[in-house]
Amino acid sequence: MRYPKELKNSIIAKMLPPNNQSLSQIQQETGVPEGTLKL
Repeated sequence: MRYPKELKNSIIAKMLPPNNQSLSQIQQETGVPEGTLKL
């Protein structure tokens, strides 16, 4: 499955400082599996 570039960019922003959200928290918010987020 391909995700829109805008979604990818917003998820990356959540992972980086100053947000530093956990993968499980991002997964709950976006529905993207944690395994996919680790790639």
